[in-house]
Amino acid sequence: KIQSDPQHSVPGVESTVMALSGIRRDGGRLRSRLLVLVLVPLLGVAAFAAAEINARSTSAQNAQQVENLLTTAARASKARTGLLQELVPSLARSILQVPVVAEQLGISSVSLDQLGLSDAQVVALRQRTDDGLAALDADPRTHKLAMDLEPQITQMRRQIDSGVGIPAGFDLALTLIDRLTTAQNNIVADATRTGVVDAASSAARDLDRATQVIQLAELELPRLAAILFPAIAAPSVSGDVTQEWLQVWGGYTTAYATLMAQGSKAMADALRTATETPAAKFFDKTAAAAAKKPSVVDVNTLIQLYRSGQQRSVALGRVLDFAVNRALSAAATQRHSAVVALWSIAAIVLAVFLASVLIGWRVLRSVARPLQKLAGSARKVSQGVLDDVPVDGPHEVRTAARGLAAAVANLRNIEAQAAAVAAGELDSDVVRRPLPGPLGEVVHASVEAIVGAIHERDAAQTDLAYRAAHDPLTELPNRAQAMVMIERSLYRAQRNGTATGLMFVDLDHFKTVNDTLG
Repeated sequence: KIQSDPQHSVPGVESTVMALSGIRRDGGRLRSRLLVLVLVPLLGVAAFAAAEINARSTSAQNAQQVENLLTTAARASKARTGLLQELVPSLARSILQVPVVAEQLGISSVSLDQLGLSDAQVVALRQRTDDGLAALDADPRTHKLAMDLEPQITQMRRQIDSGVGIPAGFDLALTLIDRLTTAQNNIVADATRTGVVDAASSAARDLDRATQVIQLAELELPRLAAILFPAIAAPSVSGDVTQEWLQVWGGYTTAYATLMAQGSKAMADALRTATETPAAKFFDKTAAAAAKKPSVVDVNTLIQLYRSGQQRSVALGRVLDFAVNRALSAAATQRHSAVVALWSIAAIVLAVFLASVLIGWRVLRSVARPLQKLAGSARKVSQGVLDDVPVDGPHEVRTAARGLAAAVANLRNIEAQAAAVAAGELDSDVVRRPLPGPLGEVVHASVEAIVGAIHERDAAQTDLAYRAAHDPLTELPNRAQAMVMIERSLYRAQRNGTATGLMFVDLDHFKTVNDTLG
């Protein structure tokens, strides 16, 4: 282009090109070509810089969005946990305030404070739920959800405080919990689609698993109490409470086993620590016994079960906090890594841009293109495409291209031998032709070994088939082969409309002769 268009000539470059015209014909040496490398395509470097910085910037923005989404998911999880943790004490307090139920339970003389069911304690638990709901209300992603849940939670509490038994407000509470669960799952799915790396993805999955375990654990106590002490259930209950309890207990057991098997070691250790306390062990032991054979218990056992369930709930709440903090930490780490990568790429691109000013645009024609062709050929070879390798460019590039071309030729020979073996042409000239070099010798020896093994297998199969159908002593067809031959004859006669004769020869005293003379 420089030679044909004087208006675009670069001073000093045209004379250099002319002086190196002889080198261009034979490729020359790479060092000679680098002498003319005085310019670099600055526009290309600038485009590369812009693309890389834009990609890293997008990655950093996605990481920030992932962190925000997981923060929202954590808020939904805390709101749901607060709702779960207020549910059982609120139900128990409401039921025990009914004089008839308290008298049936035999705890009329026991104060609600002794059971951890005072007004202040229940209000504190409900305040935790309200705080979680307020956090959801402040988040644009969950503002509408919080607005919808607020009046329903108020209605649920009014139903529970009516004190007519476990069903009051319980079904509505389950509906609200399911809505929060769905919201959290959708938010985590959005974070995954945005681009969660392995650490953050693992932490998010642990958060989901831990939330499921804790949700089912919190629902165990009211179900278990209803079957162990039927007096606390409302008279209108007609459903199979035992079946409902078994579903909750089985779900908790499965969710617990899933987290222990598939969750991270840190998450499994945290859950194991929370469930190996004396209170948790007592509760789980009682639950397992009830799953096998439900039976009515006395009031002292019920009170102990309630207290152990509340202690286990507190311990599991700490597990959930650990899962939340771990997910948020992983998301923050991802965001930090993305920002560091952005600045690193920016620094590298700036350095490359500054270095590009010191070299010439001639590298594209004299060095880059041959190298790109060679790299393209190498890429095709790595993908199994054995095209011809162009030999062009400086001496060093030509040397590498010739080596790659020789490798391609050897690979073609190997491919031809493999194809011949696959096609069953085991005795063809292609298979017998040796391959050059130590690697070729090894490959050819392997091919010969494979061919030999195939021959031996065929011979062994033929021999086995013959031995299976003939007597080893007389080499005559044995009974099985005789039956096959007879059956074939009968079918053939049936097709042809002819008759088949069978002659049976019996040797008298054959066994005696055989036993005597062998």
